[in-house]
Amino acid sequence: MNKIDIKPMSISDVFKNFYVIPDYQREYVWEEKQVHQLLEDISEEHSQRNDSEYFIGSIVVCTGGDNNYELIDGQQRLTTLFLCLCSFRKLLTDSEEYVSFINNMLFSKTVDKYGKLVPAYRIDLQYEHSSEIVKQISEDNISQNNGGASSRRIADSYVYITQFLERNFREKNNLTAMLGFFLNNVILVQIEAPIKGDVRAEIA
Repeated sequence: MNKIDIKPMSISDVFKNFYVIPDYQREYVWEEKQVHQLLEDISEEHSQRNDSEYFIGSIVVCTGGDNNYELIDGQQRLTTLFLCLCSFRKLLTDSEEYVSFINNMLFSKTVDKYGKLVPAYRIDLQYEHSSEIVKQISEDNISQNNGGASSRRIADSYVYITQFLERNFREKNNLTAMLGFFLNNVILVQIEAPIKGDVRAEIA
């Protein structure tokens, strides 16, 4: 059925799905200014009204089936949110329960044809060098050689987000409270259609 589906989703719901960012999309271009603005807005909303929902925009997808989506628009924001999860996990490494919980939103495990357990990441960046930097950040093991400019911007954003959270939420209980707000109160609107052309026609 060719039907546009528009639904608000919490960040925790967003990262129950898998998103493919195809190579025809422009690469990750956000720098510190854009990342800081997103974090500052969320932090301010958390400090002022931490029981309210906070909408941060939309993503546009087409249906891939089995909770798999091709991302048509919103790649910058979605990638940055994924990096935020990685930063929360890094700062909560002393808590096995939190690490395990966040890992489930970053990737799931699958068995490859050789019988080896391998991660399937919630975002699959298909432009050049991008899959490797996602793997490195998910393992908190960033190489000095991060490939192209987009990969370096992704790595730089991850470092900046980690520093921002560390600077503004020094106490563990403050950090976990921010994580709770981030996962449950920060809302994205997902615009979904079963056929890619339907999405583009609707938002044009």
